[in-house]
Amino acid sequence: SDLVYTGESTNADPTTLDASFTMPSGASLGQHRMRIVTDDTNANATDPCNSSTYGVTMDVDVNIVVASCAPAEATATIVSDCANNQFSIDVDVTALGDGIPELYDGTNTYAVSSLGIITVGPYTSGTSIDLNILHGTDNTCDLFVGAFVYDCPPLNDDCLGAFAVTVENEIADFASATQIQGSIAAATDSGVAACAGTSNDDVWYSFVATSADINIDVTDDFDGVIELFSGECGSLVSVECDDYDSTFGNPRISRTDFVVGETYLLRVFYYYATTSSASEFTLAIWSESEEALSVDNFDVNAFTYFPNPVKNTLTLNAQNTIEQVSMYNMLGQEVLRATPNAIDSELDMSQLQTGAYFVKVTIANITQTIRVIKQ
Repeated sequence: SDLVYTGESTNADPTTLDASFTMPSGASLGQHRMRIVTDDTNANATDPCNSSTYGVTMDVDVNIVVASCAPAEATATIVSDCANNQFSIDVDVTALGDGIPELYDGTNTYAVSSLGIITVGPYTSGTSIDLNILHGTDNTCDLFVGAFVYDCPPLNDDCLGAFAVTVENEIADFASATQIQGSIAAATDSGVAACAGTSNDDVWYSFVATSADINIDVTDDFDGVIELFSGECGSLVSVECDDYDSTFGNPRISRTDFVVGETYLLRVFYYYATTSSASEFTLAIWSESEEALSVDNFDVNAFTYFPNPVKNTLTLNAQNTIEQVSMYNMLGQEVLRATPNAIDSELDMSQLQTGAYFVKVTIANITQTIRVIKQ
């Protein structure tokens, strides 16, 4: 009658649930029965006598014996380092036990000689790690610290990190346009209210309108939403939202009133609160116009910045006047602003914390965002 765990898999594809638990130190010795129940509903799954049509029940005998050794004790916390696409794990050892303890992650071992925090890793984003503290002399007292995985969100997870893409002109249809590969895997909520569904996993793109008529398409196997904005991050104006087009099926925005030369922002997110297995999508932004008006867009060959990563000073060079530079941290907070009005600019980053920053550079009224790493 003692319910020790309950969990729910809400994804379209089943997720693995970690039902590990610590046996209470006061549990009586001898044989016990552990029942594992799964079902379509939480109410049925938590009923130890469940017998519904869609349930699966498994019984396991658990024998509690007197421990002949004392295990170590520890807790662990994930520490993300998405600037380098990785994470580490801080293990706080609170008891050494009576063995010769070692941390083991399935590949590497780390000596445990004193109380306190031991950092293991780093591990590449998305890697699954099972951590154990081996007793050293009696595996009965090995301690399972936990199963850990961390996925860094995509770089365009926030409006300020929007990927700049180019509108293709003289394109007949979606199939003929260049397909831009995208993903909302591990994406987080940018905080902008959803125009449809739940935008808890959005990614962002930006483009400069080269024609008044532009089409925006997302593949129809992605049950998502696209929302078009004018303005800038922090002062966005929603232009149109679409999650299903009655003609094309897939989310599509097709307009003939784009302002040539203006920068627009596009948000893509999954319709439901929980991402399905179809987290990947393809995006195309194109125009049928045969004579699209030209725009003096940012020429990446005419603009350079170095070094990256940077320790103290970030240098910007351009062939045209650099009008404004704004730098934002990963929380979207502006940490530096400059108006060089020159073709060269040096930004003092020596007082900033280490990590990733987005730098918005405006040249000839065209703004582009670059990403730099502060060491």
